Amino acid sequence: MKQRIKRLLRRGFNTLVKPDAPSTPPLIEKYLLDITEFEFSPGEKVTLNKKPNLVYLVAPLQRSGHNYISNLLLKHEQLQFPAGTNLPGEQNIMQHAGHLMEYASKTVAGQKGWEHKTQEQVKLQSAILLRVLGHSLIEYYAKFIPANSTYILLKDPATIGIENFSSVFPEAKLICLLRDGRDVVQSLIKTFKNFDFEQGCKLWSEGTNRMLNLPEEDLGKRFLLIRYENVFSNPTAEMKAVLAFLNLNESEYAFDKIDEMPIFGSSTNSVNERGEVDWSITNNRKDFKPVGKWQQWSVAQKNIFKKIAGETLIRAGYEQHNNW
Repeated sequence: MKQRIKRLLRRGFNTLVKPDAPSTPPLIEKYLLDITEFEFSPGEKVTLNKKPNLVYLVAPLQRSGHNYISNLLLKHEQLQFPAGTNLPGEQNIMQHAGHLMEYASKTVAGQKGWEHKTQEQVKLQSAILLRVLGHSLIEYYAKFIPANSTYILLKDPATIGIENFSSVFPEAKLICLLRDGRDVVQSLIKTFKNFDFEQGCKLWSEGTNRMLNLPEEDLGKRFLLIRYENVFSNPTAEMKAVLAFLNLNESEYAFDKIDEMPIFGSSTNSVNERGEVDWSITNNRKDFKPVGKWQQWSVAQKNIFKKIAGETLIRAGYEQHNNW
């Protein structure tokens, strides 16, 4: 348990341990995001290859169901998850992405011989350098999937830094997983016995708002919002919508295998005698009821959640008011 808490703290799940980030990461202008071909010298064009395509799955907090969703995504033949003995199960590549943006901007602006370049030229070259850094990250993880794979899936149960996602990975697709914060917090306190209830409410609210704050004009293009509850109740329909967003062929998806998928790490059935989640235990999907567990809360718990995360719950579309 102590090791689990330490990992949570390192990941930024405790707001007392703030993740390092530049104070004001430079913004990459929209028109620069779609550049795939550029010239360093007149007549000498460079084209950036974008294979494999990156799909990045994020959730506001642990216990949001992102492992279930990622396993569903991997039922498609073209989607691969990097596997290796010493590789983490969650990649967390966006939390410190602001540093990459700052690095690209300051490096280009400070280069010798660039003193008289226009601001537009500096912006362009900064965007190109940042794109190359992003491609290098994809290339690294691509070494751990089959060479002929066209899509790579990475995941993270945190949304820190996702506002920079399209700047670092302009051609990639971001999938944001929404889930009722009350069920997330209930699962957290059930799974991790010493997890603070108020802290869970705050972290869910912050993580969810980062997803809801993404540019509306990019919805359905660069990122997609999906609801855990909808996927669980109708996985076939929801996966078809996700595949359309990713431009993946439905014929290569194993829809017939969905009902056979087990549930890993349920807070109800997979917590052992020591209070730890046993990820090796699988549960029958038919007997798994992940929605509405929060209804056992006391009045005091409900009031705490409403005070900290009630407005976010409404904004996310799970309630119309705070009188639940």
